[in-house]
Amino acid sequence: MIIEVYTPLMSLAKETIFYGATTILARLINYILVPLHTSIFTQAQDYGIISEVYALAVFGNVLYLYGMETAYFYFATKKKKSEKQIFQIVETTLVISTVLFSALFIYFVQDFAALLNYQNQTRYFLYFIGILSIDTLVAIPFARLRLQKKKLLFGKIKLTNVVINIALNFFFLWFCKGIYEGSFLSEFRSTISLFYQTDALIDYVFLSNLIANATLPFFLWKVFSDFRWRWETEKIKQILGYSFPLLIGGIAFSINEVLDRLLIKYHLPIGFYEGITSTEALGIYSACYKLSIFISLGVQAYRYAAEPFFFSRYRDQDSQQMFALAMKYFIIICAGLFLAICVHLDLLSLILRESVYRKGIEVVPYLLMANVFLGIYFNLSIWYKVKEKTKVGAYLSLFGAAITIIANYILIPELGYLGSAVATFCCYFSMALVSYFLGKRHYPIPYHLRNAAFYLAISVGLYAASEQVYSENQFLNFLLKSGFILIFLSVVFFKEKTELKAMISKSKK
Repeated sequence: MIIEVYTPLMSLAKETIFYGATTILARLINYILVPLHTSIFTQAQDYGIISEVYALAVFGNVLYLYGMETAYFYFATKKKKSEKQIFQIVETTLVISTVLFSALFIYFVQDFAALLNYQNQTRYFLYFIGILSIDTLVAIPFARLRLQKKKLLFGKIKLTNVVINIALNFFFLWFCKGIYEGSFLSEFRSTISLFYQTDALIDYVFLSNLIANATLPFFLWKVFSDFRWRWETEKIKQILGYSFPLLIGGIAFSINEVLDRLLIKYHLPIGFYEGITSTEALGIYSACYKLSIFISLGVQAYRYAAEPFFFSRYRDQDSQQMFALAMKYFIIICAGLFLAICVHLDLLSLILRESVYRKGIEVVPYLLMANVFLGIYFNLSIWYKVKEKTKVGAYLSLFGAAITIIANYILIPELGYLGSAVATFCCYFSMALVSYFLGKRHYPIPYHLRNAAFYLAISVGLYAASEQVYSENQFLNFLLKSGFILIFLSVVFFKEKTELKAMISKSKK
């Protein structure tokens, strides 16, 4: 019977690879901004401000969307109403709530900025009200593309958006700046000076994002084409009843995601790092945090493919075996990525142009493994979503938030930004562990625990061993480090070759 799950799993794998390729390509293109920003904003404090505002935007994104994306997937696959009707109901609700949220934030924007010590930069928050509004309105159309398996269109739009954002960043921060400062084309300086200000460089980062996002509705016009205002009170009550706990969980989850960066600024003891302020320490941590994103890219790609897959397949007879195998190979891939990134971290750190940012490179392995357990938690979370027990997700996220707060308060004064990385790992590991035991009672799935523990342990062990190997010859050093990756891949091949051959063979029929 287990053979019967191979075909849909291979379909999931193919979609994950596509979303992964698209997401990785988008992020790789987006990574052009890291050397640009770390060379333009040579003061870590400036980079810290950008990181802090983006971190706050994570909370805004959760509030604006309030779990409606997951609710859309759940109700659109129940078949009691057509997908189009659910799309229209959910989108109508989001349009109304987005207008209300934005009006409220605009009215109180000065008070909000003052509360966060940005009295003279209220415009930063106005940018993000616009960015969040657009993100919210296009979230369900993007989800619809995933549900309809229109991954090619999804990828094209996402990549185009990234390219536009990159182009605008270079236009404002390199092209206009160069002309204004007389580095080249100085004859156009008078024209550029009509709209360009070198004392507002941070603004151009946010403005570029806003303009790029403003193009998204035009690219998604086909998805919007059958949208009609649709208000069904009873159905909306059902949808909100499902999504509201996801809002609470999302806010708590956002605390897990970004509180570390906020607490570094406000809780790091003065003088902990010699010659570095807390805001500069935040900038260093945030820059190094970006190196951990290679795992989160994989998790995000998997989520793009897996979320509609889980909701459309959980009623199948073999669904639990299918979900267990999906988790197994997800962990194998994440363990391999963890090892590959860690053994070559010295090379990857060169992405951070200024040496000041590389001081925090020690946080990356902890953050990578934290993201692995975040992905494991996503796999485990399917049980409370399909069982309409989204309140459990809220409780789990609140539990994780409590761990994040307590661990950061204890560890930051002792370990600095390394304490934040350790706290992030503790949070996601604990959430995954508790979710597993709760799911075992309510929706038992035969996960391959020993297999998972083996691959995670061997990846960490091989990384630890690689730290003992070093050669002055950089090419030889690269080969020696890469040898540990080959060892891991060999172990996977010999341990899983029978099942992998069966899966590939079944998918070809």
